[in-house]
Amino acid sequence: GVVVAVAGPLTAFNSCSQMDVPPELEGYLCHLRLTPPAGRALEVLGLYMPTDDGEIRARMAEHMCAVKRRCEQKGTTLLLGGDWNGTLRTADRSSKEEGQCDREHRALVETLDLVPVGGLPTNPDEPREYTFRQHTAGGRAAPVQARLDDILVVRSTLPATQAGRWAA
Repeated sequence: GVVVAVAGPLTAFNSCSQMDVPPELEGYLCHLRLTPPAGRALEVLGLYMPTDDGEIRARMAEHMCAVKRRCEQKGTTLLLGGDWNGTLRTADRSSKEEGQCDREHRALVETLDLVPVGGLPTNPDEPREYTFRQHTAGGRAAPVQARLDDILVVRSTLPATQAGRWAA
């Protein structure tokens, strides 16, 4: 399952509400809306992207696109965070090998116009901090590290004054 933690002060005034997700995506997606008494609303999709179920991956992508469109129409910022099981760049995997999940993740990032909240190093060969470490594979030592977990923002849902900070 997926959990999204929200700091107590952000839940004051009944400003945090859980949004429905399609039944087949329960356990893969958690959707929250934070609506402060003053200011811009924020929607958060917490996620676990499976590596072994292409149908669920496709349904998750469809749902994310629908949420993005709604957030753009309503002027709501959209964050997506969790275990993507794919990297944004080749440098984000210690093996420098690119797999199918990486290619699918990068295509989804492009489709949704996602950027990492913390930005990217200007040098495309510089890895970001790894979030996954595997010390053995098939019973033998094979240290592999990757940046599979990320918090990304949909650039088109940012306020106009902030969108330029994440230029492509």
